[in-house]
Amino acid sequence: MCFNGNCASRELAQSVYDRLVQLTEEHHLNDFESPTSLKCKLAGCLNICVNGPTLIVHPDRVWYHRVDLAAAERIFYEHLLANQPVTEYVHPLTHTSRPPGGSA
Repeated sequence: MCFNGNCASRELAQSVYDRLVQLTEEHHLNDFESPTSLKCKLAGCLNICVNGPTLIVHPDRVWYHRVDLAAAERIFYEHLLANQPVTEYVHPLTHTSRPPGGSA
């Protein structure tokens, strides 16, 4: 998740990240022995710089943009738990191998 760019406020990115970590812990997806695990990581700028915060789900390589708290919850429950990407927040770069000027 982008945390240090110009696409969104740091406070919003931090609150989204904190909520995703909380959901991960509540569902025990951070347990080492869990058959399904999830790791939330903050990144510097992801070279998108508009419509942030930006969130990337790997290994699916789905890029999300305009991720607020409501979007983060939907992405968690629909994509991460039910394997259904939330299309209204999917960034157009999702279908490219690399974003312009950056790496995926």
